[in-house]
Amino acid sequence: MNFFWSIKGGKPAGSNPWGATTLDWTATTSPPLAHGNFDVTPEVFHGPYEYSVPGRSSDFLPQNQRD
Repeated sequence: MNFFWSIKGGKPAGSNPWGATTLDWTATTSPPLAHGNFDVTPEVFHGPYEYSVPGRSSDFLPQNQRD
């Protein structure tokens, strides 16, 4: 029942609903047909598991965001 209700009346999830920090959440919904999953290759500034960074307002820091 929940499955069918979600399809018909559920809210769409955002691009990163869980606040994950890895690059796979920066990929587009439907990747380009060429090689790769990104329209533009992302630039990586730090490791994939930057959670609870001191001094940050949010609890996570995605790899493609500067400090």
